[in-house]
Amino acid sequence: MNHDQAFLVVIAGILLVGLLGEWLFTRTGIPDAVWLIAAGAGLGPITGLVQRDDLQLAGPELGAFTIIIVLFHGGLGLPLNQLATHAWKACKLAVLTFTVSTAGVALTLLGLVRAGYLPPLWSWQLAVLAGLILGGSSSVVVMATLGFAKVEDTIAQPLNVESALTDVLVVVCTGVMVNLVVAGHLSVADPLVGVVQNFGVGTLAGAACGLLLVLVVHLLQRSRSAYIFLLAVMLLLYATVARLGGSPALAVLAAAVILGNAGLVLQWLGFGDGQTKLELGEHSIRLSQFALFIVKALFFTFIGASLPSAPGPLAIGAVLGVVLFLLRWPATRLALADSQLTPAQKNVAWVSLPRGLAAGVMALVPAAAGIPGAEELQAPIFAAIASTILIFAIGFPLARRKKA
Repeated sequence: MNHDQAFLVVIAGILLVGLLGEWLFTRTGIPDAVWLIAAGAGLGPITGLVQRDDLQLAGPELGAFTIIIVLFHGGLGLPLNQLATHAWKACKLAVLTFTVSTAGVALTLLGLVRAGYLPPLWSWQLAVLAGLILGGSSSVVVMATLGFAKVEDTIAQPLNVESALTDVLVVVCTGVMVNLVVAGHLSVADPLVGVVQNFGVGTLAGAACGLLLVLVVHLLQRSRSAYIFLLAVMLLLYATVARLGGSPALAVLAAAVILGNAGLVLQWLGFGDGQTKLELGEHSIRLSQFALFIVKALFFTFIGASLPSAPGPLAIGAVLGVVLFLLRWPATRLALADSQLTPAQKNVAWVSLPRGLAAGVMALVPAAAGIPGAEELQAPIFAAIASTILIFAIGFPLARRKKA
């Protein structure tokens, strides 16, 4: 079998595993990500058919495309009225879980260095970078799983927004920290300026794009080409905002939310009665579902194939996954203390810790920036991503069943 034939067989296998995973999800409640990661592990560290170095070349591009499709798909389904209702809850969740997770990972790694389980080259800068990279839950995993499982909006919406915000925090804060380490000095103002700039530019650009699309929403109704057009716009928006120094992920999410609430936005602008909404044609709906399926299948297989084969990094990743799981309990309980959620819904919030796309992409950035020892980050971070997804896969169906 030549290289081209082997490539086609691998792609066919990934698609079939993705279909099997969705079928098993409907019957067991175990997210399809588990089976895809297992397939990726079979292609990568177990058999060596796929090399991690080759995957890292495609990682950023695959990551960007996956973020665009998943956030656009998820943002279209976020009602503005419910988003406003859950905004404060989601922001508390995002800030608390990100802060606690970052500190927990960094302190754990420094503790492992002191105990002799990690070499001294793991400086506090590398520990903090690892904490920032693993600080937030993945919108790719959370949005896709909660939507597929039809989790009630009272808990799904805060978790969806939390994951989107922490994806942005991971990208922004890691980028700022990398720049500070490379520059060789730390300033309190620099991270704050970087975060404000990224959030501000991303939100404003996304909102402006969304408003322009809302004004022509009547041209998109039930069009066979609507999804292709919108996807092209989101790709251009992502590239433009990244060039301007903003958060492209937040821009895509903002544009999608505004477009998904076209009727309400038009009413605010004085152009409608609030009843208009974007209705994609059957062809566009099927195309959007197909695109979402493809990028999910490829992304989770990429995570599995990127896992380290050495037991050391795998063990460290497993430890970090457990730490993130344990620390998320007090963070979610504190953030949701004044809510009317049921115990089962709070348990869903607790187990919704999977790391994913943002962490996988940002794990490659420190080494690319030339930070000494940063190449040691990648293997345990990919192992931690897989361990958190596994914890989520096991805990999610159990949390939904528990009523007390």
